[in-house]
Formats: sequence, structure tokens, C-alpha cells
Amino acid sequence: MAPAIRAVFGQYARHDKRFIPFDIADLSAKSSSPLIMAVEWLLRLPTHRCGLSELIDLLEVPAVAQRFGIDEEKLPQLVQWMTGAGMRWGLHAAQREQLDLADCGEQNTAWFGLQRMLLGYCAGAMDGSSEEPGWQGIEPYAEVGGLDAGLAGALAHLLRALNQWWEHAQLEITPGEWQARAQWLLESFFQSVDDEDALAVSALSDGLGAWVRACDQGGFESAVTLDALRHGWMSALQRPSLDQRFRAGGITFCTLMPMRAVPFEVVCLLGMNDGDYPRRAPRNDFDLMSQSGMFRPGDRARQHDDRQLMLEALLSARRVLYVSWTGFSVRDNSEQPPSVLVSQLRDYVGAAWGKQALDERTNTHPLQPFSRRYFESGSPLVTYAWEWRGMHDHQDGVESVEPSTMASLDASVALDQERLVRFFRNPVKAFFRERLGVMYRSPEDEPDDTEPFDLDGLENYQLIQTQVQQWPVPTKSENLGQQIAARLRALQRSGGLPMKGLGDLKRADIQSTLTSMASAWSAVGQAFPEPAERIAVQHEHQSVLLRDWVDGVYQNELRERCWVTLEASKLLNITTKEARARPDKLLGAWVRSLLAAIAGEVLQGRVVGQDGALHILPMKAEEAQDLASNNFP
Repeated sequence: MAPAIRAVFGQYARHDKRFIPFDIADLSAKSSSPLIMAVEWLLRLPTHRCGLSELIDLLEVPAVAQRFGIDEEKLPQLVQWMTGAGMRWGLHAAQREQLDLADCGEQNTAWFGLQRMLLGYCAGAMDGSSEEPGWQGIEPYAEVGGLDAGLAGALAHLLRALNQWWEHAQLEITPGEWQARAQWLLESFFQSVDDEDALAVSALSDGLGAWVRACDQGGFESAVTLDALRHGWMSALQRPSLDQRFRAGGITFCTLMPMRAVPFEVVCLLGMNDGDYPRRAPRNDFDLMSQSGMFRPGDRARQHDDRQLMLEALLSARRVLYVSWTGFSVRDNSEQPPSVLVSQLRDYVGAAWGKQALDERTNTHPLQPFSRRYFESGSPLVTYAWEWRGMHDHQDGVESVEPSTMASLDASVALDQERLVRFFRNPVKAFFRERLGVMYRSPEDEPDDTEPFDLDGLENYQLIQTQVQQWPVPTKSENLGQQIAARLRALQRSGGLPMKGLGDLKRADIQSTLTSMASAWSAVGQAFPEPAERIAVQHEHQSVLLRDWVDGVYQNELRERCWVTLEASKLLNITTKEARARPDKLLGAWVRSLLAAIAGEVLQGRVVGQDGALHILPMKAEEAQDLASNNFP
């Protein structure tokens, strides 16, 4: 619960009137300090795959970022570069070889990605049509540049330090020599940013010194491996002397433990839910005491221990005893009982002082902190979260929200083709975006620690889409086949395809698909070799204006005009009997034909996809006007 406690009580600065000092007991120095966790990860470096997410976690430690000069605000930019440069796992080929994975080579390692970043900064993007593989086999990552280019240099210093420590980790040396190496580790990777980091470094130094002194006192001078250093060093950090103080002022969060009946003005028992407390003890098959008929009075039982702990906590409260539990389900708002021990306490209070006394001391809080019940006049509930008050308009204690203001449409902004296609693909999503201003964004993906073994359907579509976006217009696609081959070789050098032979097979498969599409694209250019002017479209209906352009228009010798477009997906559903077009993939083409017909133009259409090319017949002007006037917006 430590992260949740810090999130709630640590959200206010010290100058805020709502700031409450707090302390979390029962946390060792190892588990409470990101710096110490980073040291432990470094001590296990020879056995790690060194995935991209692990490197990012290391960079997110404030002391590490401070040492290598990486600002917290610029870290997302560096993470984006690391991902785009193809870093996935492994420091370099030698580190992979140590893990018996030498056949994987250098591709998608941290050193592989760093070389691409540095070459991209020095040389920029290279000509993809060259037969030579980049520069000495390195494909530059040209996104690195500008004022933030120093981030690549900071990453280079970090990887160099990691490589030096990886080399040190292979040694077998005496504890005294390990002490010098460990001090080098602390100085090379960490620079304290606050008092907590300084205390963590001090605790690490003390623990290291204690381990070395223990070895000296025992007369142990033999050479040991890194595992012995890690075990001795990290074990020293678990000593009680390194634990945080139990009473440090303010609010103390702690675990219910025996012999902790210290008097407090206020004692709060949180999470006293049915099934959570008393805690359940795991049953082992070899535990004879848990078998039927074997338990005797006086034998230890977890439920009896928890009953005693709750009684001690109750007696420790000098002024206030606060007990809370989740009284309603977060799913269906059904009532949920408290712990059986809390129920017994409530029954005792009700029997001694009556039900009214029990009701007066029981408060039912809403499940959400922004509930209107906290802000209604005369409500017994109190909140200090004034940030939520702005969303409530108090008029006679009732919230007033004007629905028309939420669902209003800005008629001054004209509809275009892209917005129209989004509406037809997902009307509800378009309504939330256009009317309510709710933007649906995909959550950020976690850093991928694995190289591509194969491309799924979405990844294959995205790869082909990236490739076709670089194609020239159909009338200038004579050398498109050579460009496709060169760009796919560059893609393989950048680590975007599987390794070794699997990458060669996947490249050949994609090249075959793109070559087929290129042939259909060139055929469209030959059928309509002359570019034509784009067509302006404007249609107004019920104060809503539709305005856009139909571009990509070409014509032939007979002055027949045609718009052309590329689709990275498959256009057909092919069965044993016939091949039918997929309507969901032709929404954009249908809207484009509609716009052309609204403008009074007779235009054919050509759509080139992975599995074929479709010929779109012109839509009749009367049909288009009827659709535009009666069916949307």
C-alpha cells in the first residue's frame, strides 16, 4: 500500500494548508529507495537480458538521471528515440554471447540502437536507393537532432558505464577489491538529488563497509564472485537499524504487529473488509496442526492473533478510534459487510448504548471523492478537496448542468472528408469527439523488450502503410520496384524485421506484396497519365457546411478523369467461389465518390490495395445530393 499512501498524502506541497506529515513504517531501506533498487539491478547485470524497459527504469531513477545530465522533462523524448532506433534487449553482442545467445548477433541491442542514433545525428538520413548497406552496415536513425541531441550523448555515457561495470562483474576478486569496485559503481552511476538519496548512499556505504569488516574479522581473503558481494551487501541493508522510525511525527502508517500497543491520540484501522481481516493463513499439506481434530487450546492461530492485534489497537486509542471498510461494491453498488471482528464490535456497541448511538457514529461515504454529496448544503460529510467544487453549481443544494451546452455543435467549423469518414466508421466515437470533446487516445504501450519474431496483421499493415506513404504519384512510378527493394533492405538493417533468415523470408514476403501493388499503381498511371486539377466541394445543409477537396485526380487522352488512392490493407474477401469487396475498407473511397458527385463532377475511382485494384464507378449527382441532404450530418 506504500505507493497508494504516497499518492494520497504526498500530493500536497509543504506550503499547502492541507499538507499532513506522514511516515511509512516497516519498510526496509532496500524496498523504499529507488536508488538502492537500481544498485541491486546493477549487481545482477550479468544475468539480465537488459531489456529496453529495464534501461528506461534505470533512467527514471532521479539519482541516475542527475549523474548523466538527463532532465526529467526530456526523458520521454529519449525513450522515444531509444524505441525508434530499435533497442529491444541486450547491451551488445558480447553480453548476449555470455547468455548463450550469440547467434542473435548485434541487432536490436542497446549498442545497435546507440550507433544508429549517433550516425543519424552526424550524417542524417541516407539515400535509400543506395546498394551499400548504410555506413559500415549501420542504418542511421535520423530523428536525433536539434537542441535535445545531447540526450544521445548522455545515453552513450550511460551505456559506456554499463559496459565497464559488466566487465568488472566478470571478475573474481577479494572483498577488499570488491569494495573499491562497488564505490566506483556508486560514484559512476548516482548523484544524490535530495536528502533521501544521500541517506540511501550513506546506508549503502555503511552496509558495504560492514560486509568487508565481517570478512576481515573472519580472516576471509579468498577471491569471490559478484554474487557473494550482492548477497552480503544487500543483506546488510535489511538490518533493523536501517528501517525507518516507527514514530517520526505526523501520521504513521504501519502493519498490525504484536507488541505494538503504543498509545496514540487517534488510531485508524483501514481496509477492515470481510475476508481481508482476520487474515487467512495458507494451509500446507504437511501441517499436522491444520488437520481435523489436531488443534488444541493454546496452539497458535492466525485468526486468534488478528483478534488480539485488533484488541490492542482499540486499547491504544486515547481519543479517537476510526475503523473503515468498503461497504458497497464498486461493480453493482451492493452492500458489503465489514470484517467479522468489526461486526462483533458494532454489535457490542449497539447492545451497550443502543442502536441510535451506533448510527450516530457510522458515516457512509460515496465511492468517489468528487461526489455531489460532499458539496450539498447541510450534508454531514466534509471534504477538503476544493478542486472538485468547481464542477458543482450549488443552487438550492442541487447540481445544475445545462445539457445543451454539452451537446452543442460548432457550425462555424466545416466538415471535411476525414471527419466524415471517422463518423461513418464509428458514429458514437465521433459524437463523443465532436460534441463532447472527449478524445479517445490509445494508452501508451509498454516498451517492447523483444525483437520482432514475426509481424502480426496490424504490424504488417502498419509496415506496408509506412512504405506506400513514400511512393511517388502513379505517373512517376517507373523505378518503384528498385525503391521498394532498397527501402526494405534499410528496414531490415534498422532492426524492424526479424533476425537472420527469418528476416530475409519476411522481407521477401513483403517485397512480393509491395511489388504487386506497385504494378497495379503503375498501371493506373499508364491508364491516366496526365494530372488534372483537384476539385473543390462545398455543400450546406441545416446550417452545417461540408467543404473539402477531391485531390489525386488524373485524366487520359479521352479527357476521362479518375481519382486514385492507395490502401495498405486488403480490399477483398476471397472465398472458393468468388471475391467480394470489403465494405469497411472502402468507406474512404465511397466518401470521395460522394464528394465528387456533390460537386457535379463525373469521376471514376481507382483503389489499389494489397490484394488487388478496384474500379469505382461514378456516383450519380442526384443520388449524392439525396444522401447529403437526408442522411447526414
